[in-house]
Amino acid sequence: MLDYAEVKALAVGNPLVKQRVETANELTRYQTLQRRRAEERMHMEQEAFELPSRIRDGERRMEACGRDAALYEAWRLAHAHEETGKSKRELDEERKRIRELIASALEKSVSSAKERTLMTYRGFRVVLPGNMLRERPYVWLVQSGRYCVELGET
Repeated sequence: MLDYAEVKALAVGNPLVKQRVETANELTRYQTLQRRRAEERMHMEQEAFELPSRIRDGERRMEACGRDAALYEAWRLAHAHEETGKSKRELDEERKRIRELIASALEKSVSSAKERTLMTYRGFRVVLPGNMLRERPYVWLVQSGRYCVELGET
């Protein structure tokens, strides 16, 4: 911040005061850049520290997805005869009943703090979450992994 004498000296054209102000501004800019660099370095160090556990977590989730895909495929093969005997209309009505069941259960559990299992669907537990917002309804499909399914109008 300039005081009255410095402003007056600048106005008169004193080159030393002008150089002092420019140098002070440049110093402030360098200090800001140095502080920003230190913050970025701390952030990168934190990310590098967390990276091994994030990789292990990702590998565990991939393994769970693989197990769940195999489980679903086994379920599908074991129950193929059930769906081949049904018409498209019957399958659509069954899915509609399931959607309605989930929707009514979600309406009742919106204020619930605890999650609970609603049903089993194709080898997966359909779990109603706790503390869910009415504006963004979802359920969990749970088996080896845990998968969020957002619910829309259809």
